[in-house]
Amino acid sequence: MASKSLQEGIFITPEKTIGNSLALVFMKLQPHATAEGVHKFLRELWIMLKELRSGEVRELKGSTRVHKYPDNLSVLLAFGPGIFDFISLNGNQKNKDYSRKSRPSPLSERWMFLLPSTSGGGRILKGSGLFYSQDVTINHATNDEIIFQFISDNQFGSHRAIVEMAKLLWQSSKSGQEIVRVNAIYSGFLRPDRRGWLGFHEGVSNLKSNERIETVVIKEKYLENRQDYWTVGGTYMAFLRMNVDLNAWQTVPSHQQEILVGRDKLTGCPIIGIDRNMTPIKDSRCPEPGTLEVIDERNKYFRELPDYSSQRLPLGISDKSLQYSHIGRARQQRNISPILKDSLRIYRQGFEYLELLDKHPFFRTGLNFLSFQDHPSRIINLLTSPHWLGGSSFGGDPQYPIKSLRNFVTVRASGIFYVPPFSSDESFPGESIFW
Repeated sequence: MASKSLQEGIFITPEKTIGNSLALVFMKLQPHATAEGVHKFLRELWIMLKELRSGEVRELKGSTRVHKYPDNLSVLLAFGPGIFDFISLNGNQKNKDYSRKSRPSPLSERWMFLLPSTSGGGRILKGSGLFYSQDVTINHATNDEIIFQFISDNQFGSHRAIVEMAKLLWQSSKSGQEIVRVNAIYSGFLRPDRRGWLGFHEGVSNLKSNERIETVVIKEKYLENRQDYWTVGGTYMAFLRMNVDLNAWQTVPSHQQEILVGRDKLTGCPIIGIDRNMTPIKDSRCPEPGTLEVIDERNKYFRELPDYSSQRLPLGISDKSLQYSHIGRARQQRNISPILKDSLRIYRQGFEYLELLDKHPFFRTGLNFLSFQDHPSRIINLLTSPHWLGGSSFGGDPQYPIKSLRNFVTVRASGIFYVPPFSSDESFPGESIFW
């Protein structure tokens, strides 16, 4: 019996160190593509990428070891909903073994992001406070069928994977058999200080290592449709390319930023309350003596947010507004195990980005938000539920909104994708989709 495992590129175990450089490649199938052609192309591409993971570049094959730089490259292959519609229409009519797997129920319209307005902008989901950027009129990610994620220790590793992939695409184009075309490429990076563009620590209260596998992997007992049994062992990836307006953020004083985030900006320690002068009060026990930041190992206890509903605070200090902070909204359900079906916890991997523009201010800053979960309902409900991030683009007490931050976080692209497991009897992850 074939063994299955999560693809690499989902860093759920402490043994796997995540690289600092991200590259995402979104591909669109071309009009004359066939299921057989796509299958053949992906098989050849995966073989090449497997060689690249060991540092082997095809045109330098057989060269000395000085040309081999693996750079801790990880490769992940995901599929958009459209791949299943494509195979249904373009499958090999002569091959009776084609299973023509239907679109999984979790990739139904119910769990998809909305399209932006034809005039630009618009909500990404009904009930969400996140909007598309005003200049975004098309969300390509909702229609792209094939997505590759490359993560490497440095930009050279992740970008080289793109270039080597492009070489195969050029070859197929020259032969007049263009199968797919790159629709978009996004890059990002992790900061060594483990902070984001807002200046605060990123990913501090992510899922614990022992909770991740059960939260991420699709389980048979939770399938809503028995026909989706073949997806077991895989996961669903949500992607949001978010733009962060740093000009708007800089207009907000640091103490208000701390209240909005729920953490002390310098140390990353949790804010436990706010006094009558609207001064944030951090946990006095954090950081531990001899440490400086919440990311230090001895401060791991303080990475989780306080239980705002049951704290005993001194007179004149309240934690009511902190329930609406970013971490207060995004990290809840203390009494529900993250592995249960009704939990809204997700495993996320975030990579900042700096995008160059051809007009003032000549750059754009933001975050590539990637989450992995056993069902898209986790991330969709998290973004739309009123007690979570619903109605908010980031966080904040609705009774005391900061007008300059109304839409300081917007979305440039978004999508939900199926990430098949790697099976020992397949030449690439998801190959059985084409059988």
